[in-house]
Amino acid sequence: MHAVLVGAPLFGEDDYERELRAFMLEYTLADRVHFLGFQDDIAACMKAVDVVTHTSIMPEPFGRVIIEDILSKRPVVATRAGGVTDIVEDGENGILCSPGDAAELARILEKLKGNAHLRDRLVDKGFQNATMRFGTRRYVESVEKILSDVAGRAQEGLTRTRSSKRKAPAYAGAFSLERGLAQALMGFLRLSFSDQRIAGRSTAK
Repeated sequence: MHAVLVGAPLFGEDDYERELRAFMLEYTLADRVHFLGFQDDIAACMKAVDVVTHTSIMPEPFGRVIIEDILSKRPVVATRAGGVTDIVEDGENGILCSPGDAAELARILEKLKGNAHLRDRLVDKGFQNATMRFGTRRYVESVEKILSDVAGRAQEGLTRTRSSKRKAPAYAGAFSLERGLAQALMGFLRLSFSDQRIAGRSTAK
């Protein structure tokens, strides 16, 4: 089994990378651990491996890389913390492990390595779930609904103000502008994400 680490140090993490490289040399893992550094085509990197791991020891608010992985049709192993648990249902569309537990992670990877049926099932369920919940079409429709609701409430408020025959308060003009913005954004979304383009796109882009 080989480990491929994708990404470059950020925010003063250079010492951490040096620690990882020293660990690799100390335990003679240079032929099995590969540091790719910064990469532009993350989807290609994901498709080049058999399993993608998201093993952050700190809770993350969402974990977009998990969605990108699932849409790349690779099984995912992620730590059980933060927003990850809202994406991965253990054993259904991915596998969860405890943060910082290297032994548990090793057991899970070994299990996946020897069970092609499990890998395929996780990929199929994961892709179906991610497309339904996080696909571009769902995203566009959700944003459009929010903007439409805001515009509708603004128009109702403006109508009530006018019908009362009183001077419109200062916020009415702002709501009117907001309605125009909402309409413009909805038009932009529809033009930018036509049905043809939506069909083949994911939230990874």
